[in-house]
Amino acid sequence: MTGETTTVIGMGFNIVMAAITLLWRLVFLAAAGRPAEGRAGMISLGVTLLALGIVILIEPDELSEALGVNQSSGVVYPIVGIVAAIAGIASPTMVTRRAVATRRSKTMFTSPDSAGSR
Repeated sequence: MTGETTTVIGMGFNIVMAAITLLWRLVFLAAAGRPAEGRAGMISLGVTLLALGIVILIEPDELSEALGVNQSSGVVYPIVGIVAAIAGIASPTMVTRRAVATRRSKTMFTSPDSAGSR
């Protein structure tokens, strides 16, 4: 499952890293699609991507066998993580207010006793 390694734009991948990257990007899209949770999602995903990139930079040989990554992957992931975290920090907090308008009836009700006593 971790056998063949492919290089795309200078970054190494195998099937496991390709699946991790695809899943990561889907989570990024899901976090960005919800305005109320987009900020926290971008910050947390950016920081974890930064941490993954730092781990790849520290141990490229160990992860090269398992994930097929190379040195350029260790440079790109922290940069993307920092950009995502800064985007999450810089984005405005979304606050929504919901106003509910109710309409009251102005109809006067009379009791049957008061109608007959007139």
